[in-house]
Amino acid sequence: MQKISAKLGLAMLILSVSFFALQTNVLAVVSSTSSASSSSSDGLIRPQVVSDSSISAFTDTNSAISSSTSSSGYSANQTIKLTLEKQIQSIFDKTEPVKLTIESGIDTDRLEISWTYDDKSLSLAEKSTEFKTIKKDTPLVLTYNFTPLKEGVNKVYVRVQAWQNEANYPEVSSIELTFNKDLEIVPQTSEYQNNLFIFNTFKTVILIVIAGGILGVAFLLLKRFFRWFEKD
Repeated sequence: MQKISAKLGLAMLILSVSFFALQTNVLAVVSSTSSASSSSSDGLIRPQVVSDSSISAFTDTNSAISSSTSSSGYSANQTIKLTLEKQIQSIFDKTEPVKLTIESGIDTDRLEISWTYDDKSLSLAEKSTEFKTIKKDTPLVLTYNFTPLKEGVNKVYVRVQAWQNEANYPEVSSIELTFNKDLEIVPQTSEYQNNLFIFNTFKTVILIVIAGGILGVAFLLLKRFFRWFEKD
């Protein structure tokens, strides 16, 4: 009996030491995780650091072109004018449409459009690199759909070049797309909030109808079961 008690005491001691060591390790992991999250997840949205040299090149080009841009919005050569506008974000896949309006002072069938952005933060659905046609004083309106891949502030650049004979007329513009942790555009538009409210209301009604149907079927089955049980 004494041997059994001694073995049990030793086993309890080993378990206590093991539990203490495990508890210490867990606390250390939790402490390190908390310190890491407090330094990086303080609720603020920070710009994404992009080392893409092409974005830097676009920024330099934008500065150079903007310095020769008149108050009318056209370049000094009065050829190209660009306007970028955010549209209503999709409530389903969080795609953010961006409308690009191009106004040209010349006729050309060689209008080249290229986008520069951080592909680790955004995905662009339209990948076409074909030339487009534009008529003088007739705006060309195009929509490009950007899908956020993570939370953050994203600078998106568009470069448009109009080719005519041997001449090349470039213009650069940019827009900022900010997304929260739910990948929703910031600030949210009233249209997006209304669409989200309608969708959530519709989804709730559908769930209530389905739950009511299930309860109704269950009630009928139970009723039949009790009738069958009473007959027996």
